[in-house]
Amino acid sequence: MKTLGGLGYILTIIPFLNFVAPILVGIAWFQMGGRTNQSLFRATGVLYLVTFVAAIAVVAAFASVLIPMMFTLFSLGERAPLDEVLSILPAAAALGALTLGVGVLGFATFIVELVSHFRASRIFASKWFRRAAWMRILAIVLALVFVAAVTFGALLIPELFFGLGDSASAGFLGSVLLLLLLPVIVVGLLGPIFSAIAFFTLRELPPPPPDI
Repeated sequence: MKTLGGLGYILTIIPFLNFVAPILVGIAWFQMGGRTNQSLFRATGVLYLVTFVAAIAVVAAFASVLIPMMFTLFSLGERAPLDEVLSILPAAAALGALTLGVGVLGFATFIVELVSHFRASRIFASKWFRRAAWMRILAIVLALVFVAAVTFGALLIPELFFGLGDSASAGFLGSVLLLLLLPVIVVGLLGPIFSAIAFFTLRELPPPPPDI
């Protein structure tokens, strides 16, 4: 459990290797739920695994259904008949609904995982779980601030954001945006790093508390 959780959260920040991270993290939370008799932890593990499988299904559906159909339409160009165009709409709508469902499932997983971190912090008397949870919350706040700043800037000086200004102004804008984005990236990375430390440094399991 300790190794799976710690390794899983470390892999979440490593490109390409992060593909297997949800499996390891999900199993670790589920095992923690079994050993502590906490249904919240088990639910976190299950949601992690279900979200991972659903995301794979979306990618597979997009690759096997929509991409070939779009390629066929583009190859036909302006000669594409209307019925050919309309034929992809049901598949596109189904894929869109599936993608939306995965998004909702991912959001639910994030919320449950966040609550699980606070619960684990209390059960195991681990500050790292609590720190990891707060880093996730702070990352969201900073991301919202970044989006708000970009939106406000685009409305205030649209000529810079839409490439209508000179190169010097564009470079300055890029530097400002990078400075605003940097804290989001750093804090976003600290969340899984703290989670990994929390799992790796888990103390001896306490007696199982009553299930809540």
